[in-house]
Amino acid sequence: MARVLKSDGAVYITDLTADSLISRIIDNRQRKIEKEHVRFYGTKDYQKMFSQVGLTYIGQKTITVTLMKVHMGRRMDDRKTSMRHNKSLQLTP
Repeated sequence: MARVLKSDGAVYITDLTADSLISRIIDNRQRKIEKEHVRFYGTKDYQKMFSQVGLTYIGQKTITVTLMKVHMGRRMDDRKTSMRHNKSLQLTP
């Protein structure tokens, strides 16, 4: 992802999350029903994936009761840019 983002570009991924008990139950049932389903990823998984592709994980925002989150990352080229955008990259309800 970092390769195709412009300098200081942002990425937002909206997905079901494995951070709650109910979502893990749904995830387990989904794997039994749908063979193509791999699994739901949690916040720690997204943090690791972002880091592996050269993105700084900015944060996450729950958009439905415990099931869905938006995970936010940004391609950072220097520390000043990182400090400036940590405050500006926010979701509004």
